[in-house]
Amino acid sequence: MANERGKQATMADATNAVEQSTDTTLKDPRLARSPRQIILGRIRESRQAMVGLAIVGLLILMALLAPILAPASPTKQNLLDQFLPPSSAHWFGTDEFGRDILSRIVFGARISLQVGIIAVGIAMVVGTVVGLIAGYYGGWFDMLSQRLIEIMLAFPGLLLALAIVAVLGNGIQNVMIAVGIGSIPSYARLVRAQVLAAKEHEYVEAARASGAGDVRLLAKHIFPNVTSSLIVLASLGIAGAILSAAALSFIGLGAQPPTPEWGAMLSQGRDFLRDQWWITTFPGIFIAVTVLGFNLLGDGLRDAFDPQSDR
Repeated sequence: MANERGKQATMADATNAVEQSTDTTLKDPRLARSPRQIILGRIRESRQAMVGLAIVGLLILMALLAPILAPASPTKQNLLDQFLPPSSAHWFGTDEFGRDILSRIVFGARISLQVGIIAVGIAMVVGTVVGLIAGYYGGWFDMLSQRLIEIMLAFPGLLLALAIVAVLGNGIQNVMIAVGIGSIPSYARLVRAQVLAAKEHEYVEAARASGAGDVRLLAKHIFPNVTSSLIVLASLGIAGAILSAAALSFIGLGAQPPTPEWGAMLSQGRDFLRDQWWITTFPGIFIAVTVLGFNLLGDGLRDAFDPQSDR
């Protein structure tokens, strides 16, 4: 009888626990959602993420629809219309060659996005491969790669990109390569740190014990744990790449005339800043808003992927 009563009590406790768990799940819908749904919910609830996403979305839309949105050709010159102030005919005015500033800014969005995506793509691919190998295998490759990364980090990012462009030559393509190479250390160190932590987890040991090879372990079990950090770093890195490219174009090492690049437009209009303020003001505003949008999006994604955040 005592055993039967004990079994009944145990079953009653288990039933109560299940009911309490079910009640808790029903009261807190987040417990019934998948990790992806939780992350998407956090992004939707984040004001800065949504504002950043809206800015970036509008920028991408403007770049895609540039031939439709631009009222004129970005390189068409008309000396009769030079230095016209903002008006209904030219919303952002014209420059010293009579080119429409609005058209050049709209087409310049394509170049800025291209620079940011390609530069970050170069840094992400190379840095991820180096970080995965260095963190997983260690040894001489880890020591050598870390010493090279430390040498690269000894120079400011813009100065390193400036030196690379000086070797490769002027041009927007070389700027993309230079900015990408200068950003490799950030991605390599991040991935290496993530791999060092992930490879000690029990599920990695279990996969290795089941016969999984190194490539499968890296691709299927370790790399997925790095992707969220890479997404956040890339969203912030695009802003830095756009700003660095604009700085290099400003000093004449990036896009060459008549390419409608925002940094080059700032450089061309600085001599007329006192009287024809619109030539530099509007490109500067678009650079600032674009960088702000990517930074807000990156901060929002960082909070969304943070397992400690509770919104």
